[in-house]
Amino acid sequence: MQQVLPSAQRDMPPNNIDIEALLDRNPLSHLQKLVLGLCAVAAFIDGADRQSIGVIAHSLMQELHLSATQLGFIFSLDNLGAVVGAIVCGWLSDQFGRKPIMLASIAVMAIFTGLTAFSYSFHTLAIVRFGAGFGLGGAAPCFITLASEYVPKRMRSTTAAIIFAAYPLGAACGGFLNSYVIAHYDWPVVFYIGTILPLILLAVAAPAMPESMQFLLSHGAPEKRMLKIARALDRSLVGTALRFTRPHQDEPARVRSGSTRALFADGLARQTLCLWGIFFFAYATSKILSFWLPNILTSGGLPASSSAIVQGCYNTGNFIGMIAAGRLIEKLGARRALAPALLVTAAAMAIVGLYPTNLTALLIVITVGGCSLGISMAGVVSITAGLYPTSLRATGMGAGMASSRFGQVVAPLGIALLVDMALDTQQIMLAVAAVPLCAFLMVLWFARAKHREAAMPQA
Repeated sequence: MQQVLPSAQRDMPPNNIDIEALLDRNPLSHLQKLVLGLCAVAAFIDGADRQSIGVIAHSLMQELHLSATQLGFIFSLDNLGAVVGAIVCGWLSDQFGRKPIMLASIAVMAIFTGLTAFSYSFHTLAIVRFGAGFGLGGAAPCFITLASEYVPKRMRSTTAAIIFAAYPLGAACGGFLNSYVIAHYDWPVVFYIGTILPLILLAVAAPAMPESMQFLLSHGAPEKRMLKIARALDRSLVGTALRFTRPHQDEPARVRSGSTRALFADGLARQTLCLWGIFFFAYATSKILSFWLPNILTSGGLPASSSAIVQGCYNTGNFIGMIAAGRLIEKLGARRALAPALLVTAAAMAIVGLYPTNLTALLIVITVGGCSLGISMAGVVSITAGLYPTSLRATGMGAGMASSRFGQVVAPLGIALLVDMALDTQQIMLAVAAVPLCAFLMVLWFARAKHREAAMPQA
């Protein structure tokens, strides 16, 4: 009898397992929490590392004898590297997997961040900051996509928003940490720390983090590779014969390819263009407020110390908005969540221009404006994570993140032109208010687009 049982078990028909249903019907497992935690840490480190070059900018100018123009060029190369990294790594992630490209991006970030500490010429610094920006920008579409593919579909928007909210949290904590480091140590120590943290994450994530099951399934991976993951997600499956349903085997080749061109196929062209526009204008607004708001307010008569408090309130509101974005979109829908948020942001910018020296009014308005902008920024990430099928998800996320980085490159330059034209605070802030209004129009256009789910199978 003991010899017959295994044979009988082998002859039993395997249970068909649908990955979406498996994720939807079970509470979050330890494995899912591990994936989400590691992705959040990656976003946190990404945000912290982005602040490093700005914190030591003054020291770099003195030690390397850089002009303001040269330093601005290095900042631009850092952002350009992030644009290229988001596009390239998003595409590679859809080709070769979320995990390996994410780990490779983090490794590139760590290497070039470390090399920054040994850069003692303008040209060398320019090269290594482009490389660091590439790694930073390339990691984002990977960890957001991986996290969103390890949660139930109903939680995808919330998860993408919360994971991305770790970015500004890392930026805030990195700013405080770097300020302490600069006060007590030489500037290269900032980059030593910026190298050690991602290396620790790599050491933990490489053996512990699994690949996305949806990616494995869509790319025809052997079922043995997925069995261990499925049984970790649902312990009741241990000891049972399993077979994974492959609902999208007839998916067109152009969709499977994960090419940027596929983002415009099967009725997705309008949604893709709208998302790029929302990314561009929402993140451009954020960069303007991060770079120019204290300077604009100080020029308008507000003491520099008060401007710093206003900036802190903006960052706090921004983080709160990002945390709330996913849930708002799930409850209200994309248009009902993002459109009012962008209108509130525009109104807040206009009010700041009207009362540039009233500290009490500024603190209230900028906190509300930061919160509404945070909803918009994390909201468009959430929408992107839910719009595209598995085979295009990282490509779509990478393209959107590249558009946001491009907006962050262009916007400060535009405000610089207005400042050089000697416009007053009210005029400049009215111009700033027009930027989220453009994103608002893109949201309306996106909402009118017909989402043809029948033509584009959803992962």
